[in-house]
Amino acid sequence: MKRLLVVMCLWSAVPAFAVEPPLSPEVQDALKRLKSEQFKVREQAERDLQKAIGEGLIAVTQQLKGATLEDALEFNGAISRWAMSALQAPAAEREKQLAWGLDAKNLPMLGKLYSTRVKDRIAGVRELAKGNDEQSLLLLARMLDDPERAVYLAAMEEVEKKPATDAAVDALWSRAIEAPLGNMGFRAGAGRQVVFRGMNLGMAWDVGVSNNRMQDANFAGDVLVTLKPPQVRERLVQLYERAAQAYTDEGVGGRMGVSWQMLPSSPSMRNAGRLVEALKPREVLPHLMALIESKHPNLGGQTVNRGNNAKPIYLTQRAIFMAQAAVVLGGKPQDYLMENNAQYGTSWVFADADAEKKAVAMLKAAVEKQQAASRPAEQK
Repeated sequence: MKRLLVVMCLWSAVPAFAVEPPLSPEVQDALKRLKSEQFKVREQAERDLQKAIGEGLIAVTQQLKGATLEDALEFNGAISRWAMSALQAPAAEREKQLAWGLDAKNLPMLGKLYSTRVKDRIAGVRELAKGNDEQSLLLLARMLDDPERAVYLAAMEEVEKKPATDAAVDALWSRAIEAPLGNMGFRAGAGRQVVFRGMNLGMAWDVGVSNNRMQDANFAGDVLVTLKPPQVRERLVQLYERAAQAYTDEGVGGRMGVSWQMLPSSPSMRNAGRLVEALKPREVLPHLMALIESKHPNLGGQTVNRGNNAKPIYLTQRAIFMAQAAVVLGGKPQDYLMENNAQYGTSWVFADADAEKKAVAMLKAAVEKQQAASRPAEQK
């Protein structure tokens, strides 16, 4: 199949730089037959197209101004990779992808998006972002999973300005939430400057870890918070249910088996907390209260003496969950005796352990009041 798509390269290159594509009706018919549901039909189409391979490469290099044979081969490979991906899609989706991709104005862009050259893929992302049609948004979401950091960050920048499609939300959630929970590793690029939102992130170096899904989870979280996608509401409820279960005696692994990934200050839960505060899903409140009332030692607190005659403060991981509950209830953390202090790695602290106990009781009462108000009249 891959070698056949040289002809598709020919078809794509010529409309972009000439008036009419020099394709015979027989070749155009064979291209259409490549979309057939029947293997034998596609196989025959392959045979019919093979004879055009040599002519296709020559024509491409002649039509692309300043192009080399290497450029033509690169373009051919890119279109081949796109076509093989499209042909693997379900029938209805395959028809839409092929119809969109075989449009003369889109094929040159696909040549960039599926190129092996990072700079071309970034340029393709920028071009793709000019469209708001279904296929453009789908391809843009796919670029969020590009293995190169500079490419997927470029895609994030563009996705942040678009409607929150299911495909984009899936990719962003995977990087922001699921990947850090899996304690996956880091992989930067190989000695390249990387820029996100105009901010220079420094030089990226390959540290030899193949899975890069955890990297830049915070930026993926930023984009989700900007989009506020309704698709994540149920996922947040399920995530907090998992966390609440993990922090109970009957939970997965027992009391001391809870992994660091579920701490409220961990990358995944920090991103989840920002989404909870942005979307305010009331359904998460029971799980938040289970976490707040948990006796797990990882959520415990300690008094810290700040010296210089400063008043001591009470630090606790539980305060992060408590602040989230306060926001979901429509209030502020300060309404529940919390003080803002980021010096010790958490934004919220208490004056002492008694203040925390009072705050827990206040939140519990507020949640119960909210739940009672939301029950149907016959259940009250």
